[in-house]
Amino acid sequence: KKLIHSLATAGKEAKSLFVHYEGELPKGGVSPYSFFTKLPEESEEQGLFFDQVIIPKFYAIRHLDGGSAAIEFLQRRVGLIQGYRLVQTVEWFSKEDSKTIVKRDVYNLAGHHYASTYFNTKGPYQTDYYNLQGQVIVSEDLVHRGIQLNEPSKIHHFENVTQFFLYFMKVAEIQPS
Repeated sequence: KKLIHSLATAGKEAKSLFVHYEGELPKGGVSPYSFFTKLPEESEEQGLFFDQVIIPKFYAIRHLDGGSAAIEFLQRRVGLIQGYRLVQTVEWFSKEDSKTIVKRDVYNLAGHHYASTYFNTKGPYQTDYYNLQGQVIVSEDLVHRGIQLNEPSKIHHFENVTQFFLYFMKVAEIQPS
């Protein structure tokens, strides 16, 4: 961010490309994940507060401290909301163990649920990236490093993030300079 701000101050503005997307991009920044999911670059929305997280019926949100809240069902912790004031992640625990994460939902600064990472006993194995309608657009296999892009007309498979990024540059008509 500081480099982009310094370059803009010096009058050297250009579109900044980012390989990954983690909920926010600087003004003018784009990544293949934000491009294909069509997430807006900027939003007037304020983000998502703890009490606005969508939870199943009969579940409750209990505030823990300034940076987290528990999701409970029948007095058992089934999830954990994290983020200072605004939600950044929601971790969902296994039915057997309230400390074993099975899914992590991730929210951007505008409060949109843009990704979910799934876990097994060995750790994270897949991340899905959603559009604003909640459809899976990009699936990333975290074990084998492959990526699947679900476009309306075709499903694309990439062996790695480099192939995915090169395809993004072609589709977005971005020429390296």
